[in-house]
Amino acid sequence: MSILRKGKQIYQFYFENLNQLPTTKFKIETHDAGWWQIRNALSDVNLGKEMMSELKTYHGGLREKILPEISKYGII
Repeated sequence: MSILRKGKQIYQFYFENLNQLPTTKFKIETHDAGWWQIRNALSDVNLGKEMMSELKTYHGGLREKILPEISKYGII
């Protein structure tokens, strides 16, 4: 699964469980929730822990693919 698909899955999970989340605590208006708000709202009530862990794993894999290219092309 790609990092984008996993992110989409987390967003869908967030909206499916919106009624269980502390939306006022994180100043969430359902249509404009950002990643920081979604991640922290889910974490606050211990939802989606496994999905977030999987996303972190995919993110690490993407980092490993990108880092050699950054050096190769002299970006940093």
